[in-house]
Amino acid sequence: MRRNQVRLWVATLWVFYFGSSYYIAWRLWCHLHSFGVIAVFLACLVACLPWVYPLGLWLRRRGAWRLGSKVSKLGSFWLPGVLYGSLLLSAWEGIGWLARTARGAPWLVKALQGLPGVFSFASALVGLLFFGYRIGEKPQVRRLRLELSRGNGPAVGVRLVVASDLHAGGLVSPKQLQRIVEAIQELAPDIVLLPGDLLDAPPRRLEEEGFGEVFRKLQARWGVFACPGNHEFFVGIDGAVQFLARCGIRVLREEATLLDAGLVLVGREDFAGERFPGGKSRQPLGEILAGLDPAFPVIVMDHRPLALEEAVQCGVDLVVCGHTHNGQFWPFNWIVRRMFPVAYGYRKVGDTHLYVTSGAGSWGPPVRLGSPPEIVIMELVPESIRETQPASKGYEEDPGLLPL
Repeated sequence: MRRNQVRLWVATLWVFYFGSSYYIAWRLWCHLHSFGVIAVFLACLVACLPWVYPLGLWLRRRGAWRLGSKVSKLGSFWLPGVLYGSLLLSAWEGIGWLARTARGAPWLVKALQGLPGVFSFASALVGLLFFGYRIGEKPQVRRLRLELSRGNGPAVGVRLVVASDLHAGGLVSPKQLQRIVEAIQELAPDIVLLPGDLLDAPPRRLEEEGFGEVFRKLQARWGVFACPGNHEFFVGIDGAVQFLARCGIRVLREEATLLDAGLVLVGREDFAGERFPGGKSRQPLGEILAGLDPAFPVIVMDHRPLALEEAVQCGVDLVVCGHTHNGQFWPFNWIVRRMFPVAYGYRKVGDTHLYVTSGAGSWGPPVRLGSPPEIVIMELVPESIRETQPASKGYEEDPGLLPL
């Protein structure tokens, strides 16, 4: 997506965000105007809600980090709240119009008007957001068995655990990161892969808030590895890499390393590296793999699922990506499917396995609806999983994954 398109997309979202907020406030006033002070209070409250999240971010930038984090987290609920509030308001008023037109359900008309109607609307919205918050609190564990077309010895039976988009230091607290790390460690990983967007705050702040201590608890038999995501460039790529190294996490940037597990692991630079200081230009994948023993299976970490065809052409055995969050909450999962060749889940093209994870954390609001967070464990075993046929775009979703 080009920069101008991104700007237009962001501007459209902000216009919808504020415009819908003020529309909801106005409709509440229309329904409650006869209640005087109550109507004014509720309408003004809703009109102020879209400013709470920006206020929290401003407080964080001014040095009031903990207060700003609490304010921004509280305000972030209105990001999906305005979307679902608009949908619920449309449904609420649509049902009321039908009831008045049919004249067959006076009790329903009465229930949708005045304070009872506003209470029903608010209860439905709060309940929906709370449900999404509970879903986002604990990542699911998704399990796959994969057969690689080459490699033997130590590579057989290796347990890879993949967790992307942790967003530590944004609205993901040390406590939430601790839950993610504990879930990873319970899977007894041989290798941990973290394909980008791990950090959402400057390294100094992450250490002060205790994130470093939590990250250092990540352990694996053959190591913990990461590649940069776009958010590592937002907070400063050099500091991010140094912080992760101090936590025992090796960040691979346009380089390949041969592991004792009998696997070649490649980490790609995110496309944001071309626009930010300290970033590296992406090399052709074939150049990175040149000179390596072709007998070893190759696994590639690439934050954004935008270079999958190149990986297939180079004969890579496995590609793991993140970034998309699978939209994070409906209906954005429909939107990201049109933005990426593979927006979420497993595909197989030829001998190349592809997996795009929905991420273990959340960005912005800690709400997940229609796209639960996940940690993925992949076991490399001799048995085959179900083969898939290439679709028209070169990818097709596997209809069923075998549990471990």
